Amino acid sequence: MENSIIGIVGPNGSGKSTLLKIISGCVDDFEGTSFVDGISIVENHKECVRKVGALIENPWLYSYVNSYEMLEIAYKLRKGENGNRIEIESNLESLGLLSKKNVPLRDLSSGEKKRLSIGLAVVGSPDIIILDEPTDNMDAMGVDMFENLINKLKSEKERLIIITSHDLNIIGKICSRIIFLVGGEIREDLELDGHGYYLVLYTDGNFNPESFENYKTDHQGIGKIAVWIENEQMLNSFFNTITEKGIRVKNIEKITRAELEYKKIMGLKQ
Repeated sequence: MENSIIGIVGPNGSGKSTLLKIISGCVDDFEGTSFVDGISIVENHKECVRKVGALIENPWLYSYVNSYEMLEIAYKLRKGENGNRIEIESNLESLGLLSKKNVPLRDLSSGEKKRLSIGLAVVGSPDIIILDEPTDNMDAMGVDMFENLINKLKSEKERLIIITSHDLNIIGKICSRIIFLVGGEIREDLELDGHGYYLVLYTDGNFNPESFENYKTDHQGIGKIAVWIENEQMLNSFFNTITEKGIRVKNIEKITRAELEYKKIMGLKQ
C-alpha cells in the first residue's frame, strides 16, 4: 500500500459522506462493490473494519468517560486487546488534549470533542483512515494541530488517508490527490505534483500575458492571471517580473490549486 492522502471535495449533497460510509462499511445497501486490501467489506465486514479508522459526521461519544478512556475503548475494539498507553497518550498530545485526558467528555468544548473524534479514527494505527470534515468547528490552533497530525501519520507507515472538507485551503496543502465529486459522479481526478500555490494577480489590464511566459499560468480574464509559485526563488522572480514589466497591481490573492480548480469546475466567479 502506497502512502497517499486523497481529498474528496464537492458541494453539499454531492455524495461525499455517503461514499465514505460505503468505503468504511457503515452501510451495505448499495450498488457496486467495496474492497479493503482485496477483501469485500460486505462479505468480511469484521475483518475489514478493523483495518479502517473513520470519522464520519458526528460520532457517538460517551459523556461520562474521559478522553483517555474513550480512546482506550476505540483501541480495544480495533485491536482486540487492551489499549497501548504510550500510543493513546501520544495521540492525545498530538491533538492538544493530553492535559484533558482525565476530564469527562461532557466537560470538553465542541472543538475539543471534534479533535478527540479524530483521535478515535487514528488510534490503533489503522491502514486506512477516513475523515469526514475533520476541521469543521475547529479554531486556527485546532486546524494547525490537525495538519501536524496528518504529517505525523504520513511519516509513520504506508497508509491511505481519505479526507472530505469544504476547507479547500487545508485540502490543497496536505493532499497528494483530489477527487472532485458533483452529483454523485467524479467530475475530475487531480494528482497534485509537488508543493506550491497560485498567486492571483489583479491589475488594471495594462500587462501582456506573455510577461509570464516562463511560469505556469491560468488566465482568468482581462487584467487577471493566476501564476503558479513553487518556491521562494520563483516568488522572488515573480515580483521582479512585475517590477521590470511595469505592471500596475491592484491586488494579489494567494490560493491553492485545489481552490482554483474547484472554482473552475463549479463555474464559480474567479
